[in-house]
Amino acid sequence: MLVSIGNSAFGRVVSGIEAVDEIAAIPTDYNDRPKIGVRMKKVSII
Repeated sequence: MLVSIGNSAFGRVVSGIEAVDEIAAIPTDYNDRPKIGVRMKKVSII
């Protein structure tokens, strides 16, 4: 997950951990930013 400096993101994955693993495997640059765009298609707040 790409988070801007100064912002924190907290959450819990209740299903779809495979998608999280795929995002974590994306190569990053020297600033630890993804080399390709990462977008979430759906997020639910419960």
